Amino acid sequence: MRGQDNNVLNAVASVSDSVMVAVGAGGLIVRSGDAGSTWQHVKSPAGLSDDLYAVAFAENGTGLSVGENGAMLRTTDGGISWSKLPHQATEALMGVCFVNRRTGWVVGGHDLVLKTTDGGRRWKTQRSKGSNDLRALSFINERTGWVAGARSMILLTTDGGTSWTPLAPPFPRFFFAMQFLDESTGWIVGGYGEILRTTNGGSTWIRQNLTEGTTIPKSNAYLYAVSFADKLHGYVAGSGGTIFHTDNGGETWIHLAINTENTVTGITLHDDCCIWAVENQGAIVSSRDYGHDWTWQRVR
Repeated sequence: MRGQDNNVLNAVASVSDSVMVAVGAGGLIVRSGDAGSTWQHVKSPAGLSDDLYAVAFAENGTGLSVGENGAMLRTTDGGISWSKLPHQATEALMGVCFVNRRTGWVVGGHDLVLKTTDGGRRWKTQRSKGSNDLRALSFINERTGWVAGARSMILLTTDGGTSWTPLAPPFPRFFFAMQFLDESTGWIVGGYGEILRTTNGGSTWIRQNLTEGTTIPKSNAYLYAVSFADKLHGYVAGSGGTIFHTDNGGETWIHLAINTENTVTGITLHDDCCIWAVENQGAIVSSRDYGHDWTWQRVR
């Protein structure tokens, strides 16, 4: 790619069809109000220097970004301004999601799961003090969701996080990202370029291989992001500038060349043809034609 800088980007999320927010190292926040054509720096709360690892939005412009040392930031105007929330934990917070404008969850180190029912103002600890780090989560409604992380841990709740059922994946892996579309169908990605799919809510998992001849080396293969527009069309991304696309639910994957060897850390979609991705050297790449052509922008 075109040189390196310190503007590490770790995650990106859509607020609406035209508004997106990306977050990264040292409290970095950038926002686009024109569907990714331009990006502007957003002022972080005073005194914030923690790395931000994840960002998510509810349907009304309420959003949350989380990061190291228990950092939690909240916005109510679609990412234009942010306020710092009181620390709920000292562990690194690695993932966040909302199912509506009031209900959301955060996961982090030591099996930590936090839940809010008031749009992020207050949080309740649902799990903590374990030995695993949780990095991924996906909820489809206020009751049903999954979390995952180190040592092949995948947990399912059907009561909003009051209780959790362990699910057994077929291979020992560290999982970084997951997405469920409904109570049955979901994907999870992680170390060694692993992609697993379930069609029964996680009771069993099927390994999906990347396209032959384009598999990233197993020694440094990590997939950090997964995003599906529907049950057929989706993308995964990770180390070595890796982005793959499927149009058949993951039965086959097509490698998309984006001209970088840097790690792609996050992706967000608009329909299935338009994708925005962020990488760990300060670039935002986008395509509006299923990944055939890409536009580069650098955060400075």
